[in-house]
Amino acid sequence: MARIDDAADKWERKTSGKGSAWKKGVEGKSGVYAKEVCEFIGRDPSACSSTGSRWQSGVGAVTPEKFNERVRGKKDKWKRKYIEGVTR
Repeated sequence: MARIDDAADKWERKTSGKGSAWKKGVEGKSGVYAKEVCEFIGRDPSACSSTGSRWQSGVGAVTPEKFNERVRGKKDKWKRKYIEGVTR
């Protein structure tokens, strides 16, 4: 059976050096993001009109290199936050 350490190792492998793929996956997706967030919280998508533009501004400010830098060495933090999230 997989354990949290196995999941943390997988997270590290999946995110390591993936900044370009992350950037490609998030660019131009602000409309989809806003729509899905609104649906998730039970709001009409028109009520979240600025959500997508704020999100795009945030992801637009992060370069692939910065993404790689920010996730590097964060396996233990990911593990701790995951445990906190499921045990609250």
